[in-house]
Amino acid sequence: MVNSEILPDDFLYPIEGRHESWFSDDAIDFLKENNHCLVWNDVEGINNQMPITASYLYIRLIGDRSIPDSEFGKVTKNKIELIKSWAKKLQEIQNIPLAMVMTNNHFEGFGPSTANSLRMQFGMRELIWEEKMQKTLGNF
Repeated sequence: MVNSEILPDDFLYPIEGRHESWFSDDAIDFLKENNHCLVWNDVEGINNQMPITASYLYIRLIGDRSIPDSEFGKVTKNKIELIKSWAKKLQEIQNIPLAMVMTNNHFEGFGPSTANSLRMQFGMRELIWEEKMQKTLGNF
């Protein structure tokens, strides 16, 4: 049992499993009972069956870190087919009122462009990003 001082009951907790034990029946049952979301992602070496464990979804489109920071700001890996696949999965979901999708630059090279690609799969308009708008930690 989880101590409510560690994980208060009135907060949503996405849990990103990066070990097979997070996908066991016991773990999934625990997450469902406590409305904690098992994050959907595509991490090499992990068989994430993408179970729905909460009243919301949290999806992470994360890259493999092979794109160097100096290449950020433009798409260097076109993953449109994978983005289409994620959009199709999301469109098939029923009775889940909220889905949060997070991406980073390591996915394609420019996180905002990835977000745009996903938006357009849902028939939403493309957002225009100012050139060099994205800051690095050193800019804050």
